[in-house]
Amino acid sequence: MYKISYHSAVVEDLQNFPKERADEIIEKIENKLILDPFYYPELKGNYKGLRRMKVGLFRVVFTVYKDEITILRVGKRQ
Repeated sequence: MYKISYHSAVVEDLQNFPKERADEIIEKIENKLILDPFYYPELKGNYKGLRRMKVGLFRVVFTVYKDEITILRVGKRQ
């Protein structure tokens, strides 16, 4: 099982969303992402090594190192 940590920028990101959306994103992270983080695709180019998970209209960018998932940013998909 993986441990989840959140970068300080994620708190600010989630505060800009409606509470229902922020709760949905956190629920997906803690219930789905933790099961198999390598299921989600790796980014390319300058962001190689990072992974992304789509949650509705939002994207969660994270990295996996050993047994820890670090959530780096959450933002609208564009």
